Amino acid sequence: DQGHFVKARNEWIEPILDVEIGETMGLLSALKRIDELQFYDTYVEIDCKRVVDDLYSKRILNSDFGATLSDLRVLLSTNLVKSNVKFIRR
Repeated sequence: DQGHFVKARNEWIEPILDVEIGETMGLLSALKRIDELQFYDTYVEIDCKRVVDDLYSKRILNSDFGATLSDLRVLLSTNLVKSNVKFIRR
């Protein structure tokens, strides 16, 4: 219940029109960095409920958003098995 702040990183991604795609790309970037740093038991908090709901659903979405979700699912089910993504309110 009591976490510790470990590290921060800032990254610029060219503007994207769809909020959900931007959120999934940011989450994918964060999870890749977590994997690089070998922080395998982590909780990542994100304030986009749709991303978290769709990430853990069984639905397959045929879109850029769905493709990025698929990449996230693969990363979480292979290298980051003990990691978790949670929705938080702002």
